[in-house]
Amino acid sequence: MVQIRTRRAGHERAAFGTAYLVAPRLALTAAHLLGDADGPWDSARIGVRLPEAAPAEHRARVRWFRLDDVVDAALLDIEHGEDGATTPAWTPPGSFQDGKDPHPQRWGRCVTAKPVQVMALGFPRVQRGPAGRAAEQLSARIPPLTGGATRRYELLSNEPLPGAATRSGGPSPWSGMSGAAVFSDRLLLGVVRADRQAEGGGSRLTATRSQDLLADEAFRTAVRNASSIMPQLEAVELAPLLHPAPPERDLRSPSMLLRADAEAVAFHGREKELAELLDWCAPEGGRRLEVRVLTGPAGQGKTRLARELMERTRARGWVAGQLLREPPDRPGDTVSPGFEVLRDVQSPHHLLLVIDYAETQPRLIHRVLEQLQQSGAGRGCCCCPVPSAPG
Repeated sequence: MVQIRTRRAGHERAAFGTAYLVAPRLALTAAHLLGDADGPWDSARIGVRLPEAAPAEHRARVRWFRLDDVVDAALLDIEHGEDGATTPAWTPPGSFQDGKDPHPQRWGRCVTAKPVQVMALGFPRVQRGPAGRAAEQLSARIPPLTGGATRRYELLSNEPLPGAATRSGGPSPWSGMSGAAVFSDRLLLGVVRADRQAEGGGSRLTATRSQDLLADEAFRTAVRNASSIMPQLEAVELAPLLHPAPPERDLRSPSMLLRADAEAVAFHGREKELAELLDWCAPEGGRRLEVRVLTGPAGQGKTRLARELMERTRARGWVAGQLLREPPDRPGDTVSPGFEVLRDVQSPHHLLLVIDYAETQPRLIHRVLEQLQQSGAGRGCCCCPVPSAPG
């Protein structure tokens, strides 16, 4: 999380806001801090500062910008070199090791109608002090169906406004929170956009959704170029059941490069098999629930093929993921913890679940299929890679 300040030529006051690093030198923020519907302001000087560091301000430039009824977001490149004799070179926070984050940014969306608990951290106006702006943590909930027609998330909180701030026709006490990243656990759901200025003591902010950001090819390309990983959407409600979508980058030995989830090299080949699987996933016609078993000798790439299938279907708007291995039996269990959430996935979402080492988990498959049969998803598919029989 960083602070940003935009100074326009001929304007006395600078625009102040919040940004979040999605890569060592790439920051996500709100577009209205940097321009208007016609694009970024040409004359603006953009400064970025780490709140816990010395007050040195680093220069930044706009890499990607979009401001319309659906999206209010921008990506900033933070300049690496020194800005004058007194400003040090940009040093990413400690979470980025050697310029790369071992835990790539994950992106989320809501796929059920149940409210989701979220958190946003920013630098609102009410936290101004002699030493600058302190951080404010907003705990809120997102009712996914509220404001759905406008394709925005609404952050609702019953917490009173911090400090003694009052609106009384003045600036919003949340001014400066624009650009703050909205999280549910590790998944980035969106970017704070505006204050609804709700009455009654609570707070109501709007946010641009990550799913609308990732629907923009130029945005995805900018993030991939900065992080070397193509961003993919994950379902917030299903996150406790599924492996993370990004490839594993916390590799502790050279042998781990052979793991399918490391994706050490780009996927290539298997075009015929991949095309058949994508056709199988096509929602037109057929049954609502399908099961497919992939067989082949160990080490032939079944898991890697399944991971590529998940990435391709996510790009088409599907909810896709690989299930974690089944938890141990507990007395009285009829449904493994959390599996019932599969029933709540809303249409028109299509759902693809992968169960690796399926031959060792028949009980898991039975329970998952039982839930998928009751799911509200537009279509459910279950893909199970298993080794072929010897001989």
